[in-house]
Amino acid sequence: MNISSRRTPDEPGPVACQAIFDSAVDFAIITADHEGRITAWNPGAERVLGWSAEEMIGQPTATFFTPEDRACDRPATEMRRAAETGRAADERWHLRKDGSRFWASGELMPLRARDGTDLGFLKILRDRTAATAEEGATQRSRDELQVVTDALPVLISFIDKDHVYRFANRHYEIWFGRLASEILDRPVREVVGEEVYAARLPYMTRALAGEDITFDAPMPYRGGTTRQSEIRYIPRRTASGTVDGFFVMVTDIAERQAAQADLQEAEDRLRLALEGAGTGIYDYDLVTGALTWDARTRALFGIAPDEPVSFEGTYLAGLHPEDRERADAAVQAAIRSQGAFHLEYRVIGRADGAERHLAANGMTVFRDGQAVRFVGTVHDITEARAAEAQGRRLAALVEQSSDFIGLAGLDGGAEFLNEAGRRLVGLATLEEARTYNLVDYFEPQDRSTVLEEVLPAVRESGFWEGDLCFRNFATGAAVPVHYTIFPVRDAHGGVSGYGTVTRDLTERRRQEAFRDALIAFGDRLQTCRDTAEMAAVGAEIMARTLGLDRAGYGTVDGTLEHVVIERDWTAPGVASIAGRHRFDDYGRVRAGLEQGREVIIRDVTTDPRTAADPGALIAVGARALINVPVMEHGRLVALFFLHDRQVRDWRTDKLAFIRDIAERTRAAIERFRAEASRRESEEQFRAFAQAMPNHVWAADAEGALYWFNEQVYAYSGARPGDLDGGAWAAIVHPGDVEPAGRAWAGALAAGADYETEFRIRRADGAYRWFLVRAEPIRSSDGAVVRWIGTNTDIEDRKCAAAQLERLNEGLEQQVEERTRDRDRMW
Repeated sequence: MNISSRRTPDEPGPVACQAIFDSAVDFAIITADHEGRITAWNPGAERVLGWSAEEMIGQPTATFFTPEDRACDRPATEMRRAAETGRAADERWHLRKDGSRFWASGELMPLRARDGTDLGFLKILRDRTAATAEEGATQRSRDELQVVTDALPVLISFIDKDHVYRFANRHYEIWFGRLASEILDRPVREVVGEEVYAARLPYMTRALAGEDITFDAPMPYRGGTTRQSEIRYIPRRTASGTVDGFFVMVTDIAERQAAQADLQEAEDRLRLALEGAGTGIYDYDLVTGALTWDARTRALFGIAPDEPVSFEGTYLAGLHPEDRERADAAVQAAIRSQGAFHLEYRVIGRADGAERHLAANGMTVFRDGQAVRFVGTVHDITEARAAEAQGRRLAALVEQSSDFIGLAGLDGGAEFLNEAGRRLVGLATLEEARTYNLVDYFEPQDRSTVLEEVLPAVRESGFWEGDLCFRNFATGAAVPVHYTIFPVRDAHGGVSGYGTVTRDLTERRRQEAFRDALIAFGDRLQTCRDTAEMAAVGAEIMARTLGLDRAGYGTVDGTLEHVVIERDWTAPGVASIAGRHRFDDYGRVRAGLEQGREVIIRDVTTDPRTAADPGALIAVGARALINVPVMEHGRLVALFFLHDRQVRDWRTDKLAFIRDIAERTRAAIERFRAEASRRESEEQFRAFAQAMPNHVWAADAEGALYWFNEQVYAYSGARPGDLDGGAWAAIVHPGDVEPAGRAWAGALAAGADYETEFRIRRADGAYRWFLVRAEPIRSSDGAVVRWIGTNTDIEDRKCAAAQLERLNEGLEQQVEERTRDRDRMW
């Protein structure tokens, strides 16, 4: 039947839509006039609802609405809303021709001809009964989320990939002054307005691309105003990893920003005043135990700007041991009193080991009679004894410290540099060190910072510290350091030069690089689709972190003669060596691999294993190399290789990093393969179970049934999901439910095989006897992880046994009667 035969003669459908109309068999497409009488009915409508087009043309759309929806005039309400707003979307129960109900997702919209003539309405329905059952659990979670988020004083919502609000907490209603129904299922454009939507669109696009975004922006507020807000978009990913929308969290920061601005202004004025006086500030929260120091106080105690501080771990620990007990007692006494606090003590700088004399002043803040804060200032009073203390510090540093310790004149000329410092920058003698200016010790890119920031800061505040880079005069390499500089004073208190106690950060930076690489490696493994990609990622992380020219992964053949490299990572300008290679073509680079030992070569031209003929290795850019074996069941199956065109010093920590990445890669590949094997095994089980004529089912470790083969549903007439959990008892004979459940509980408690017999209802209502068995499936540690069970029909066997029993009883009766007859005869 074509479209025109399903429409009234005066409203023919466009011929171009015929194929779409007839082919949409999964959707019910229906048109109606303004009174709700059906004017078109496609094959999908007949399949979904059961009525044919001939039966429904001219009938009211209310025919397939439920009695309760007809009672509240739902069909007319939908048409009115569609006419007013352009669409009416809903999800509710509808009726089929056979009287059964199904859950449908539908949308009603006005139907207009190309010239704008109003033809009535177009309704599209889709059966979502099965999907709704699956969404039940999701709805419960959504309800719980609604309760939790409604209690929060922030705006929380979810926007799908079509830019439509699908969830919003109660604060949205308060914020916008609109009902939730005016926000939910509405496009963002309609809720926040066209201008704000245009401003948000770039951020929304980035969030839908998978980026977690936080930004500040004005947010429309009730009454036509706006509020400055902090807005965060958090992408939500499906099980397959695709982004299907993003969560929105909006926090009102207007009042906070104003308060912060006022507070910052006051703090800046106070800081400038105190910095001008060379005074530091401390604030000890007696309720939480949190200790706060400003930069000057940290500098006086030799604490880095970002290092955490505490009363015992930093303050008391930073005091001179001879002053520690006295200072602690004085602070505790001041906390208990309301008087002013004044104390002088010595501190030992944590970074530079310098001893300073400080004067501390403070007071305790009380609230409702309880001490809540202890605040005050500290001031350096070392000036009077600076020259003498400087000599003692310098002597101790020279004798004990492994840090870079130096002195320079006011003109910046180097005057002294300890032995550890000379080693750090590649200078052989003190005379050589004195030929350079203070600025010459730094990498070129840091020299402007020293001249324009560091030295002026020292002249102004008497101290500066931060991370910079020295240069090694011998090798030209940059050396990362934590640099501190302070003025050196003479016996009269005048500044005579500058001193520094600087710490080499090379090892810390190296360890940080290793740590960051391991984190990045773990993150990238999560996105790998196969084992080859995992191996490639591991090789790349090794090479990039260690600054090598090439790294890769190759599989070793059964003869242990060849290695096949599928792909490798190379630095720019370095050629790939992917392909098949024979070990012996490159010297004895295989030696020890079969026993699981690495091959580590610093220089192929001098190493005994390759020095005889290093040409092949030099030709592929492998002046230095490492081969790391991958063993399975004691056999060499693959290897990681790392190459560099320069001679390399393979340090112990670098080797440990390489081994760590190699082992993590091997373990990840093993887990990937195990998971793939498990999935394959489960798929094989399901295929086997579906092919069996018996009923097959599965339950979790607690005994809740979660899977049945098709034979169970075909026999019982149940639908998927009807028998899950403990609902299977609904098809068991009432007289058998209690003993069957008792036997099942006993098997679960003991972790033993389950076997019993009970009657199961067939789809036509008849009961048949079944032998029911189940066995526990255990993990490698012996714990039960699930149960697999079968139901075998024994009804015929039961009937045969009963018939045999009746025959036996009849035979015994006949024998007894004949015996009595014989006895009478005799």
